[in-house]
Amino acid sequence: MKRLKRLLSLSLMMLLSVGLFACGEPQPGEGEQVSHFPDAATPTVVPTAAPTTESALATQIPSTQTPATQKPTNAPTQSPATDGSAVLYQIPGKYDVSMAYVIQTSDHKIIVVDGGEANADKYNDTREDFLQLVRTLTGEQVPTIDAWFITHCHRDHIGVFNELMKGNEPQCKVKNVYYNFPSRDWMLQQNVLETYENFMSALKNCDNEVVVQLGDVIPVGNVSMEVMLVPDPTITSNGVNESSVVFRAAIGQQTVLFLGDLGTASGTRLYREHRNKLQSDVVQMAHHGSYGVTDVIYRYINPKVCLWPDVEFMWDEDRNNAGNFTIIKTYNYLQTLNKNIKHYKASEGSVLKLEFPLDI
Repeated sequence: MKRLKRLLSLSLMMLLSVGLFACGEPQPGEGEQVSHFPDAATPTVVPTAAPTTESALATQIPSTQTPATQKPTNAPTQSPATDGSAVLYQIPGKYDVSMAYVIQTSDHKIIVVDGGEANADKYNDTREDFLQLVRTLTGEQVPTIDAWFITHCHRDHIGVFNELMKGNEPQCKVKNVYYNFPSRDWMLQQNVLETYENFMSALKNCDNEVVVQLGDVIPVGNVSMEVMLVPDPTITSNGVNESSVVFRAAIGQQTVLFLGDLGTASGTRLYREHRNKLQSDVVQMAHHGSYGVTDVIYRYINPKVCLWPDVEFMWDEDRNNAGNFTIIKTYNYLQTLNKNIKHYKASEGSVLKLEFPLDI
């Protein structure tokens, strides 16, 4: 009888152990919600609707980005600063497209994104406006630029850098340049070798150059710049635009996303890598607002402010169906997304000044 009681006791203990194990914590993956591309009728930051054709396209692109160069980077990686005060300036082009942004941090450091066009014939030369602004901000005849960020190798973006920093007497003192370009041979195939070589020559007059890599976070005063996309040199159709490095500036609790001239192919790459992290308070409109990333990217960004590095003739020709532009279509889509978005257009002709933190 004692032996029977002992066997029953052991059986009961085993049953209790099995029951406790079965009632433990759920295994990884249980209860997770899968995000897909949103349905066009429901704007939201983290959509859950069924995937669209573009979502299916995204699955064909590898999720791991390979930097376009193997040059080492010494970019520091830190947490974003928390002080939310800074001033952002948008410098317009003259008669054609250009892209130039300047940020002054709370401790008076100067950040430049691209810099704009500088034609030798002054048809669309923005260097005088650029120099006047940075001289005023720094109080220096040869202004100090603490960090110059380059999106891609087109003259309407880096012409000012190439012209101001060339030769034996550069017109700025540049401490750090941050970029990531494909190879010289790739640039030759894309017909931008002259612009590329002018850039590489101008780099010699800068204190330091950094070939950025995906995930780098670069603090400049109280502003941090995160690298969210680097070039994929296997994309050769519209290649230079698609090679744009995507930077996101964190200014306190607010963010500014710089898309450069990103197109649909690399826009899809950006979606695949960061679709649930894309939300940003301010966005620079891709490719001057025409034939840039697809609408769904802007849906995920869900901006409160849009910066347009545009020019007036783009709107005029689009209204009259006289040019190959989609700028009105892009604007109208953003209006359906959120009628309260604030739009600041370089085509309005004056230098824009935005003081952070923004009242949005």
